[in-house]
Amino acid sequence: MSGVVKDSWSPQGTMYAILITLSLWGIGTLQVLAVIFPIGKGFDLEIWVMCAVAFECIEVIIVVALIFVPQVKVHS
Repeated sequence: MSGVVKDSWSPQGTMYAILITLSLWGIGTLQVLAVIFPIGKGFDLEIWVMCAVAFECIEVIIVVALIFVPQVKVHS
C-alpha cells in the first residue's frame, strides 16, 4: 500500500490556536510557581501550589481531549 493518508479531522483555525496558547500559558504559570515556591516556602504555600498543579493537569487533559477527539467540530 502506498499513497498519502488524508487526515480529515486535523484541527485548524482560531480555536486550535487558542487551545495551544492556553496550554502553553499554563505551562509558563507552573514554571513561575516553581521559582516563587522556594522563595516563599516559609509562608506555607504548599497547598496553594499543589492546587495550582492539579488544576493545570486538568487543563492540559481538557486541551488534549478537545484537540484529538475527532467528533469535536471547530467553527472559525
